[in-house]
Amino acid sequence: MKFYSVRDLRTKTKEIQRTISEDEDAVLTNNGKPFAIMIPVDEEDYVATMDNLVRIRALSAMRRMQDMAEKAGISDMSLDEINRIIAETRAEMRES
Repeated sequence: MKFYSVRDLRTKTKEIQRTISEDEDAVLTNNGKPFAIMIPVDEEDYVATMDNLVRIRALSAMRRMQDMAEKAGISDMSLDEINRIIAETRAEMRES
């Protein structure tokens, strides 16, 4: 996996395109911090690739929520407790 800066995207466009077209992933950075991943995609299966990326993002979001619940000490809540809190929150929102 290669790393390219935003500046590289302007100045090394052909190199980046060649890297990705050779089935190699690339990470785009801004101020030295990664913020995007570039991956090769075929014209025939780009829709399937996008579907897979959506699934990956959902899994990542779920993982972050699980980590937050663990840190907050609420990861062992029962389904009944979760549903009660949801119902209370919805009721509060309707009242406001």
